[in-house]
Amino acid sequence: MIRRPPRSTLFPYTTLFRSLVFIGATDANKVDDSSLLDDPALKPLVEKHKKTASQILLRWLIQRGIVVIPKSTNPGRIAENFNIFDFKLSNEDVQVIDGMDRNLRMFRFNRFKGIEKHPEFPFEITW
Repeated sequence: MIRRPPRSTLFPYTTLFRSLVFIGATDANKVDDSSLLDDPALKPLVEKHKKTASQILLRWLIQRGIVVIPKSTNPGRIAENFNIFDFKLSNEDVQVIDGMDRNLRMFRFNRFKGIEKHPEFPFEITW
């Protein structure tokens, strides 16, 4: 999943903090090339709520108070992405998803020329 600080740490910076999360995409630099959508931990939640893995993960983000802007060009998936407000994840469901943390970076900044000169490089923050 995503390494993240406690929400209380982010509140003073909410206007400055932005994040991009790829739910279905994988990073070519990762060792584990599996998608979050394929994580076996989601299967019981998918069956319980009769939703797709994508819908479960989007709902998890919404319930955490995170603004979600899903990207898709597929009309079926666009409609599916909006169909996440007719169910709620229980505390146990949320704990299952929280347990999916893989401690992996989904985006490598080394693609930017000169990034190694940035004062905070290599951006290896442990949450």
